[in-house]
Amino acid sequence: KSLEDWFTYSGDGDGKYFAYDDGIGSLFSFPSSYNSIDQMNDHHFHYGYFIAAAAQVGLRDKQWLKKYAPVIEELIDDIACTKQNSKDSRYPYMRNFSPFEGHSWASGFEDPESGNNQESTSEAINAWAGIILFGELTNDTKIRDLGIYLYTTEVAAADDYWFDKDEDTYKIDSSKYTAPMASMVWGGKA
Repeated sequence: KSLEDWFTYSGDGDGKYFAYDDGIGSLFSFPSSYNSIDQMNDHHFHYGYFIAAAAQVGLRDKQWLKKYAPVIEELIDDIACTKQNSKDSRYPYMRNFSPFEGHSWASGFEDPESGNNQESTSEAINAWAGIILFGELTNDTKIRDLGIYLYTTEVAAADDYWFDKDEDTYKIDSSKYTAPMASMVWGGKA
């Protein structure tokens, strides 16, 4: 019932809903949290929970998933739209994910001194896993394959940038970086 409350709008008294802002090209959740509207933070974290939860319900109730699929697809497009031509989409291409860096970014703006940040690869990976499952359940191979790309690439980036699995990212000069892992990665620091 909670997902249905979020996925529908019942008028001015509705306390939980999503609304698209045409001027910004983004889907916003109300109520908002963690500066998700004013700074565009954490959309892939927040919306990933909705996508993953909806896909889990869909495992058990295909009709329910079919009914709410348009809303779930809007959530997916907001965080990971693959349509490169702006005429084809209301959302920016790969808003939260950087193919160059191999991981997503949490902040909607960049700190001028440190760059953007990603503090929770686990929440990002949850979002991508939800996209995989949703795509599989709806027989949409484009969405499923998008999720697979995002998931596998983010996991590899987490192994390298957060956990330095191969000991070639931070342990090159152990006198400068002595922590066993990075809890938060920025464009210009860890």
